[in-house]
Formats: sequence, C-alpha cells, structure tokens
Amino acid sequence: MSNLQRNTTKLYKIETFLRSKDIPTGTRKVSDLTAEFLKSKGLKYQTFNPKYKGLFTAALVNAPDVFEYFEEFKTFITNKLDN
Repeated sequence: MSNLQRNTTKLYKIETFLRSKDIPTGTRKVSDLTAEFLKSKGLKYQTFNPKYKGLFTAALVNAPDVFEYFEEFKTFITNKLDN
C-alpha cells in the first residue's frame, strides 16, 4: 500500500468523524481544522494553499499526525463546537 493510500484512508476516517459532528468536510475546512489542531500541539503542520493543484493537499499531509492523536483531536473538535 502506498503512502498516498494510507494517508487517504486516515483522512477519510477524520472526515467521517467530522461529518458525524455536522462539520462540512471540504478540503479547505479540513485543512484548516487539522492545521489548527497540530499547531495547538506544537507539531509540524501544513496550511491550505488554494493555488496548489496536486494530490498531497494540506489535509492529506496533516492526516497521519492528526490520526496519531485522534482521541485528542476528537476532544479538540468537541470543545471547539461547544464554544
């Protein structure tokens, strides 16, 4: 399985969770949320670039790191929705 496939699977699971919370799962929104979470943890992240036309979008690049801390990400999103 390639790196792209593994990251896409992780991103799909993140998007499924966000959809369950009624959060739109467009590329920009997911990229912004994952970058915000990784920034709050002090980890490396990539921000959304609207001019980029390739496969490795910011959401896809951030997905493995977010998935590693998925339980904390769930808490982060829940707290964000409560505020």
